[in-house]
Amino acid sequence: MRQLAVLCDLVVKTAKQKPKPAKLAAQEEEASRLGFRHLSQEIDPVRLFEAKEPFEVELDLGEPSGREIDFVSDRMAAVEAWRSNGQFRVSPGCMKQRETATKQRELVIPVEALWDGNVFRAFDLVVHPSLDGKLHVASERIRDMSVSGADFLTAFETFDTLDAELGPKAFVIRFDSGHVLNGERLYLPMPPTALFRDWKWVKFGKPGYDVTKEKPKKWTVMRSCRNFENVKSDSANDLFSFLVKNVETWEPLASRAEWYALCHDQPQEVADFVVLVPSDRLMAHIHVKGAKSGDRNRRVAIGAYDLVVTQAIKNLPRLDVGTLLATLEKGPSSDHEAGQFVVYKNGKDVKKDMDCAPFMTALRKMTSWPLLARKVVIFQPHGRASLWLPKVDEWDSSIDRLSIPEIQPVLMLSSLLLDAKIACMRVDAEFSVWGTWDFPSGRNPVTPVHDSPFLAAE
Repeated sequence: MRQLAVLCDLVVKTAKQKPKPAKLAAQEEEASRLGFRHLSQEIDPVRLFEAKEPFEVELDLGEPSGREIDFVSDRMAAVEAWRSNGQFRVSPGCMKQRETATKQRELVIPVEALWDGNVFRAFDLVVHPSLDGKLHVASERIRDMSVSGADFLTAFETFDTLDAELGPKAFVIRFDSGHVLNGERLYLPMPPTALFRDWKWVKFGKPGYDVTKEKPKKWTVMRSCRNFENVKSDSANDLFSFLVKNVETWEPLASRAEWYALCHDQPQEVADFVVLVPSDRLMAHIHVKGAKSGDRNRRVAIGAYDLVVTQAIKNLPRLDVGTLLATLEKGPSSDHEAGQFVVYKNGKDVKKDMDCAPFMTALRKMTSWPLLARKVVIFQPHGRASLWLPKVDEWDSSIDRLSIPEIQPVLMLSSLLLDAKIACMRVDAEFSVWGTWDFPSGRNPVTPVHDSPFLAAE
């Protein structure tokens, strides 16, 4: 509360003052001294031209509503469709500066819009400082690609709906220099002094797994037999199905005679999977998110993590037996319908069932004693071991760390994940992120056991 009061005073004080770019450095230093490292300091829009190549472009779509509603607007449907299927890509080395006839400097950033990994539209984002002290963002030279199929008709309709509703000002652009353009304003976040190291690396043994697919096709947030059957299918190649097939070898469960994993993917979800181990008095939240790209050379993407991390932190209060029980008992659902389905072991064999009553029974029994262990897991395989681990080695051995090539995206993601780790520590929870183990054959072809979340071969 004291820090919040100080922060509010700073906001009020700043709002009463006219912008003074010359003192921005001092303001940044003051914010750092007060402990607000992770808060971005807005900087003079003219400094846009200090920015180096952009590495990530996305739309600020806001957070999911998190509640069940009767009417779904065109915008809401477009947002969810884009989250599931759409993304943007910047062509490396193609950003340029230009000068208009009125001597105005502009940044021109070529962007491609993709649907399920295929380009369907290309355009330029043109950015320049405006007279109101903000950055003006516009799109021009829009070119539609020659593609066929009903899915791509949906792609064009979705993009046009978002463009009409949000406009170019909703674009978020992150640069290799650390600059971030967001909401027509320019920021230069203060880099952390440490890298995030709490990764666990998943080696997808089955070649057919698609790291971009979070759930089986035609999945619905409402309980259905189709959801349950699809996630158990031998041909399933999504992350939910991978977890269902491998959760019994997850380290906290591997040698236990009793455990429960409830799939709670639905409106107002606690987590995609909530795990109980009664003998260890352990509860875990596992939040699953598909990678933004399946490209083997994909770079770090902050947008792949920011939403799922926000959801994980928001649900930390439910990492508690009493609070979770009250949440699951709320509403018309019975114990049998507390989630999509449950995977559990209570004896010799692992069972999968749409009847979620065994989970609820175990949860009620755990109210007798306080939890001894809490875990929060982000299963987002966009992060690659062959990119992250060498950067950590460079960081550990370099004197001029900020000069390491492509280090800014690693710093930005580290800042986000370190803040999440700190939030989890405040409730005595262990935080980890599961990425993709992708070292080429011949160089560490098998994931070391201590680096993998699973004890058995994946």
